Amino acid sequence: MSYWFERERKRVGKERDRRRKLTEEDRAIIRRLYNLGMSIRGIARLFSHKTTRRNIQFILFPERLKRQYYYRRMRNWDYDREKHKIYVRRYRRHLKEIYGLRKGD
Repeated sequence: MSYWFERERKRVGKERDRRRKLTEEDRAIIRRLYNLGMSIRGIARLFSHKTTRRNIQFILFPERLKRQYYYRRMRNWDYDREKHKIYVRRYRRHLKEIYGLRKGD
């Protein structure tokens, strides 16, 4: 059963969403640094506390991310239902904390 904030499509906000590692400002900085001639590895060192070099490549070249998803599907990527269930519960608990819900709400 979904919660009211999921049914009504309430948005948490990009800065409070734990699934996002980089803000839009970080993404803009990454693109700007790359256009100024900085290497991907150098940018990854600057953002090493937040993300990986691969994720920076996906920001700069979104077609690589699409290709990666395609390759996963072609290799019969397994979907672990139990693992997904744990992550969904954890994320819903996080949303409850954000919206100030308590048991019984």
